[in-house]
Amino acid sequence: MGDEEMAIGTRKSRWIAQLVEQMKTEPFTAGLLEKMGDSEFVKQVLKDTNPERQGGKAYSSITSAMRVWNKRIRRGEYAY
Repeated sequence: MGDEEMAIGTRKSRWIAQLVEQMKTEPFTAGLLEKMGDSEFVKQVLKDTNPERQGGKAYSSITSAMRVWNKRIRRGEYAY
């Protein structure tokens, strides 16, 4: 999926790539990422980080994103 396909800016693309790499380093999140697939994951990250999202952004840093994703996995929100 190219950046132009989803209209993602360079900075956001790099940030998402860093998040994906961080998730791959931890078995708990790596398993989800493998099952979910990069495309679906990126779509969800874009929803989560949309400033117009109800309740505001779910996270804005790699650290807070990892915390949110780990919590979601523990709650079973993303059971594949």
